[in-house]
Amino acid sequence: MHLDGARIGVFRDLFRTGAAHAESLAIIDQALDDLADEGAVLVEDVSLGFDLFDFLAGSRVNLFETQPAVNAYLDSLGPSAPVSSLQAILADGQLLPRTNLIFSFAQSLDSSPDNPEYLALLSRRTFLQEATTDLLEALDLDALVYPMKTLPAPFIGEISPESENPFSSISGLPGIVVPAGYTADGLPVSLEFSGQPFSEALLLGYAYDYEQATQHRVAPATVPPLSAVVPIEIVGTAAADVLVGDAFDNRIDALAGNDTVAGGLGDDVLLGGAGDDVLRGDLNVRAAQNAVLGGDDVIFGGEGNDRIGGKAGNDRLSGDGGDDVLYGDAGDDVLRGGAGSDVLVGDNFSGGSGSDLFVFGRGEGTDTVLDFEVGVDRIGLVEGELAFADLAIAQAGDTTVLGVSGGEVLAVLRGVEAASLGEGSFVGVADGFEGAIALS
Repeated sequence: MHLDGARIGVFRDLFRTGAAHAESLAIIDQALDDLADEGAVLVEDVSLGFDLFDFLAGSRVNLFETQPAVNAYLDSLGPSAPVSSLQAILADGQLLPRTNLIFSFAQSLDSSPDNPEYLALLSRRTFLQEATTDLLEALDLDALVYPMKTLPAPFIGEISPESENPFSSISGLPGIVVPAGYTADGLPVSLEFSGQPFSEALLLGYAYDYEQATQHRVAPATVPPLSAVVPIEIVGTAAADVLVGDAFDNRIDALAGNDTVAGGLGDDVLLGGAGDDVLRGDLNVRAAQNAVLGGDDVIFGGEGNDRIGGKAGNDRLSGDGGDDVLYGDAGDDVLRGGAGSDVLVGDNFSGGSGSDLFVFGRGEGTDTVLDFEVGVDRIGLVEGELAFADLAIAQAGDTTVLGVSGGEVLAVLRGVEAASLGEGSFVGVADGFEGAIALS
């Protein structure tokens, strides 16, 4: 379970008050109870200490960015684009009244990147992001939770000022929205999780647990099922399965057994589960797949001694339990062995390339890295567990030994000179950055 034991702050700054919000707030209160039932540790009354809604109302940068963004997109379409600029869209006169008003205002603004008003808004974003991350760290929180909105969606063309809650988009912090229930009129109410930069994997896990436990989503009655689409959810059995995805984005859970799993060429999530598995991010082949473009995959070995290959793409690999072998292959990959004595190979010695990140935390065993490239690859130290000052870096023959106080050896780096590793070779990583969503 991803939620079990997670410390989640109830971000009261984003809870509105008043009779118009009462029905939705009651749904959110039930959602908080559901999170607690799933094992989350809720920390109540989390606050930044200022009027956040007022701050958000004066912090949007999107209007300054609309004209250059639209123009750049249209320019990327080349001569086949039906219009060439935001000004041409306005001149065409086919916009809804409210959209026309917004685009007209955006067109009138000075959209240069050095506009002092625009720069002032960017500084407000930086302030909000830093204040929020400091709050998360001070309270030892894994995430924040709050209502996405507590007023139902207005009709097209209408404006509902108190329906807005643009926290994640303005702060630049990751956020994920999940259904929390419906009003008496059948309109949806949603919960949002947010957290530290690069905590997307953790947030996806929390949202997934909550969604699976509550099953609030109801497919719209006016939209028929897409019968021609192959399901993207593939689940194995307790036997030794061969599970292969397609060109779309698949989520494959192998469960138990010594399985062979390949995601196909989409952006896939593969869960090995129990057993000694072979997990391949893209094609079901032994080769490194350097000549075929692949997806950006997230792969978890689970329990057992697994062999994991990211193949092409920028992949995130986690061995989890057991003595695993992880191959990043082509692309900029993130590799974390997890518990056990693991072997980590960034590029697989087969022509693959990329700037890889090898992540280590305390108490996870001693890993062996076979192809660390100084100046190209980096070593990630799990924040809250390790810092550069904690390390003891020593030379043993042609191998660098990466240890910490107390005698624990995190990793050995084959063919690397210890003297070549400076502080710039290391980076702090939030736990979960490598995609380590705990298997349920």
